[in-house]
Amino acid sequence: MRNQMSTKLLSQKKEFLFRDAPIGNSIFSMALPTIFFMLVMVFYNMADMFFIGQMGDSAQAAAVSLTGPLFNILMAVGSMLGGGSCALITQTMGSRDSELVKLYSRLTCWGILLFGCLFTVVLLTCRTPILRETMISFGC
Repeated sequence: MRNQMSTKLLSQKKEFLFRDAPIGNSIFSMALPTIFFMLVMVFYNMADMFFIGQMGDSAQAAAVSLTGPLFNILMAVGSMLGGGSCALITQTMGSRDSELVKLYSRLTCWGILLFGCLFTVVLLTCRTPILRETMISFGC
């Protein structure tokens, strides 16, 4: 019973954020986790390069540098799908159709997961030509 009440209060708080809260506060509270995630990724990549650089093997540092653009492509597609679905879901929330909101949310999660799996399969299948072309473009 208590769990249902806390879930209902959380749901009402989220709906208030989307429907009734001032726009500036809503944008700030939704953008803050994204900014935090980006900062964590930057610090992670910096620490990764620092420790790999301490090994003294330039091939390992080059490998991390070569995978960076591929990771950025994956992140860009994820942001695109997330941003587009966010707009669709908020429009549906405005029409107060909670079943359609749940459907769009599930489709978004499954779509992003499916794209990630397909991207992984393509990269694993085509890793040799991708690495060859990437190394040629870097002049290696």
